Amino acid sequence: MKQLQVIYKFILVIALILISGCTVEEDFSSFNLEIKNETGQNITLEFYETSIINNSNSAILAYTEELNASGSYLCNYRFSSFVGLKACRNRADVDIINRIIIRFENNKGYLCDSLGDSMTCFDGDRAFFLGTSLGWASLNDNNYTFTITQQDFDNAFDLP
Repeated sequence: MKQLQVIYKFILVIALILISGCTVEEDFSSFNLEIKNETGQNITLEFYETSIINNSNSAILAYTEELNASGSYLCNYRFSSFVGLKACRNRADVDIINRIIIRFENNKGYLCDSLGDSMTCFDGDRAFFLGTSLGWASLNDNNYTFTITQQDFDNAFDLP
């Protein structure tokens, strides 16, 4: 009887090892993104996360990046699919970016959020988030560039 219990325990251990080893591994790819400033103006990029405080969503400034008149912002991430700026963290203490403000020195610019409902974002198909590559020029193999142009500067919105 004792030998039978040992055999059952052994079979149980083997079954648990086999079950825990049978997980589906998600296929992740590397994505490299660049925001290029071709406006001839200095730009501040303000990256925000959303926090739920007292049952309301609050945008919290995560970090900023300064771009000179011809500078670029670079980020890279590993993810299962292209998600635009959402996964661009560039800092360990930042979770998911879901809002960006592109601010020119004249306090005009663009406010874009991950829901795509901002009336002060870029026109047309130029989406920063939305999980598509619209607005991002695909250079090759998961390398994307978003260019901010002189026309963007000329058409910028007044920001709060």
